[in-house]
Amino acid sequence: MIGAPTEEEWFGIRMHAQDFQLHTTLQPNAGHTGCGMIVKVEDIPESRQGLYNSKENKLYTVLTDFGNTFILTVEELETAYTITGVEKDPQSRFMRQQELLREAWDKYFK
Repeated sequence: MIGAPTEEEWFGIRMHAQDFQLHTTLQPNAGHTGCGMIVKVEDIPESRQGLYNSKENKLYTVLTDFGNTFILTVEELETAYTITGVEKDPQSRFMRQQELLREAWDKYFK
C-alpha cells in the first residue's frame, strides 16, 4: 500500500487486530455496561503483575458514555467490549455527551 491507509482500512485493521489503545471506542458485547472509550493505558507495576495474571503488562481505564470508569485487563476488555473505532477528538465527544445530558435534563426533569 502506498501512502497512509484510508479510514476504512485503518478501522478494519484495528478492529480485526483487537488493538486496544488510548481513545479506542468500545461497544459492550452483552449490554451490561455503556459504550465507552479507553482514556488511560498504564503499565501494571512489576510488584503487582502476579495479581492480574494477564497476557499483557497493561491496565486500561474505560470511561463510559454515562461517566462511569472501569480499570480492566486486556482479557476483560476482550470479553466485555468490541472495538468500534478510534476517537480523533475526545474532547468534542466529552462535550457532546454533556450537552445531550443537559438537553435530556431540561426536557424530562424541569
